[in-house]
Amino acid sequence: MARGNARQNIFLCEEDWEFFLDLLEEQRAKTPFRLYAYCLMTNHLHLLMEPVAATISLIMKILLSRYARYFNARLGRTGHVFQDRFRAPICQKGPYFQELARYIHLNPVRAGIVGDPAAWPYSGHREYLGKGRRALVDQGLLLSMFDQDAAAARDAYERFILEGMQTVSGEGIAARSPLAIAGGSNEQIATGENHEAVPLRRDFDEIVAGVTSLGGASVDAVRGLSRVRSVCRVRREFMRAALGDGHSMTDIADYLRLSVAAVSKALAPLRKVES
Repeated sequence: MARGNARQNIFLCEEDWEFFLDLLEEQRAKTPFRLYAYCLMTNHLHLLMEPVAATISLIMKILLSRYARYFNARLGRTGHVFQDRFRAPICQKGPYFQELARYIHLNPVRAGIVGDPAAWPYSGHREYLGKGRRALVDQGLLLSMFDQDAAAARDAYERFILEGMQTVSGEGIAARSPLAIAGGSNEQIATGENHEAVPLRRDFDEIVAGVTSLGGASVDAVRGLSRVRSVCRVRREFMRAALGDGHSMTDIADYLRLSVAAVSKALAPLRKVES
């Protein structure tokens, strides 16, 4: 989630919401990521996303800075648009993932803007119902958690959302941020009141499969000692993606059969770009 500076509104008219969605679509084409749920409110936004090659930090920096420039230019103003820097707690794929998607898509209902989440055009909920004007959401993962049949999965998803609406103003699970109810081993997401851009922590095999498919290098080459420029580039992308997912440099180095110093040195130019 990213929030307006001093909780000011960051979306003032339809043009603003549509511009951000255009940015989201354009940025996904440039720095691929999976978007599982989203909701744009008036003074904040929620994204449930999984990086593929670039880090969450880089993706969000580009998105928010480009929108801020647009917003200030449209209003003829200067200054910060967003409050501080977003945080990125880890979200495991499982029941919590479902709860977080529901929490995000029920935001307009909790805020009293609409009585039916399908009536809010600036979230991913309508896409899951097959009614969206855009195709921003990667629906497969969430729907597969309900049923393997596409039609049955959509029906089950809609029932899941409706069940959340029954408790949205009470003490039920959907009335509170999932950060306050996360349990098990998800200690990384059980702290803090505000969740922001939420990546899913992938294992190394998932990450390396994503970057090698984009970069054209083999997994063995990336995990080997090849100094071929194209392989080194893909290896650095793997490092950046793994670090963005929350993996430590030590674990990354062990996976790549490198020293921690080598990983740190390879990542140094990338950290300068993002700082």
